[in-house]
Amino acid sequence: MRFLLPPSRTVRAEARADAPPFDRYTGVLYRALGASEWTPAERRWAARHVCVHAGEHGVVPGAGPCSPALDLNDLAASAGPLVDLRSKEYVRRAPLPDGQWTVRVVSEGADGRRLAVSHWNKYYKGVVLGALVRSRPRLTGIRSLLTWAAATGIRLEQIGPESLDLVVRPGERAPDLATEAAAEVVVHHSDGLHEGIHRGRAHESDPELFESSRGGS
Repeated sequence: MRFLLPPSRTVRAEARADAPPFDRYTGVLYRALGASEWTPAERRWAARHVCVHAGEHGVVPGAGPCSPALDLNDLAASAGPLVDLRSKEYVRRAPLPDGQWTVRVVSEGADGRRLAVSHWNKYYKGVVLGALVRSRPRLTGIRSLLTWAAATGIRLEQIGPESLDLVVRPGERAPDLATEAAAEVVVHHSDGLHEGIHRGRAHESDPELFESSRGGS
C-alpha cells in the first residue's frame, strides 16, 4: 500500500531542488506529518509507503530522490492499492488508475449529514498519516488500514468501492496553528470518543494554509 501526497507551495530555503520532499517541503500537511522528528525506523516505513506528487518532478518517493519519476500505473500494480491524499488539482494532472482509493475529510452533523472540510483538510490528512508513520502498522490492503484506524481512535470509513471518509467532529474549532496552540482532534471510536493532541506551526500568511479553501481536497 502506498499513500500519495500533494506537493507543498512552501519549501526550506536551504534545501536543494532535488532533495527528498520530506526534507524540502514545509507546508501545513508536511508540518503536521512531523517528519523532522521521525526515528530512522519511522523514516524507513514512510519511504516504503509514502509517495509525493512533486510538481515538475512528477510522482516520487517521499524520502527518496526526486528522479526518476514513478509511473502511477506501475506503482499501483507493484505496490498498490494507492490511497490518494492529493487535492483535486493534482488528481486532474495525474489521474489514478482504476481500483485505487480517494479520501475526503468531512464533518458529520447530528442528522448524519456530512460536509466536506476544505480549509483544514491538509492538516487533518497530515495528522493521520503522521500517526500511521509513528505506528508503522503492517498494511496489506484497505481492510488493514481501517482496522488500524479503528484501533487508534480515528474515524476512517469506507463509503464506496474506492472512497474513504475521514470524519472529524462538526463544529470543532480549527487548530490555531498561527499561535502554535495545541490542536485537539476529536474522533470517534466504536466504544466512545477518543482524543488526539497534535501541535503544528504555521502563519496566516502561509499560502499553503489557505490553498485548500479555494476548492482543493
